[in-house]
Amino acid sequence: MIEHWLKYAGAFENAIDDGHWQAVSNAFHPEATYERFSDDSRLVTPLISGPQCIVDNFENSVRLFDRRFISRRIRNITLASTDYSISHQFRNTYHCEGLLSFELIGSEEYLFSDDGLILSLQESFAPGIGTKLIDWLIQHGDNLKPPE
Repeated sequence: MIEHWLKYAGAFENAIDDGHWQAVSNAFHPEATYERFSDDSRLVTPLISGPQCIVDNFENSVRLFDRRFISRRIRNITLASTDYSISHQFRNTYHCEGLLSFELIGSEEYLFSDDGLILSLQESFAPGIGTKLIDWLIQHGDNLKPPE
């Protein structure tokens, strides 16, 4: 399943840059689900079903968050797999000129179908990160680029 995850991750990174999300959508099974967990309820994403709805959520998140920074550096901390699942821990550092960087830490749990499509993606921010992110945005959000 690693090769399927790598293809998906590459498509996701390309979509952040070029705005073309079809390859990301194609990585999901027609019955796929996504949800995000956080210690701050404002960052929780309730269960979303279907590739297009999932991708619409990703695209909106990227527009409202990622693209407002000058850069984002991804560090994959761990990647572990079994026959049909992948666990991924990440540490993303977001930079904005004149501000301290913000580090987003969390994990993702993927479940794949027999044909290598993502059936389920559950993302969780590390304990305390959601609250820190909201506090950081309240303090510094006006200094970020406006949403596109």
